[in-house]
Amino acid sequence: MPFKPPEDHGEFFGYFSVVFITLLAAIARILHRLVTGNRYSLLTAFAQILMSILASALILFISMHIRLEIAETVVACGLASWSGVTVVIMLEKKFLSRLTSEK
Repeated sequence: MPFKPPEDHGEFFGYFSVVFITLLAAIARILHRLVTGNRYSLLTAFAQILMSILASALILFISMHIRLEIAETVVACGLASWSGVTVVIMLEKKFLSRLTSEK
């Protein structure tokens, strides 16, 4: 079992919640940029959604490893989805620093 789902909802509820919040946060990020006056193309919106999904998936894998509760996992995935590329860059820097410190 990847993370600890509540007994009454099951694992499907957890994954559905993560996917829903990820897409909601990605769309909210796009709409936020539009409202603040930034120009946005369809390609940029698509790239934002892809980066949000990648960031959220990385956080989901981390939460599976440390066995977070569903609520914590959903919140972490939503924040990662909102931040998008920032989370991916941060995790990349941490990973690369650990690789160089091992040598």
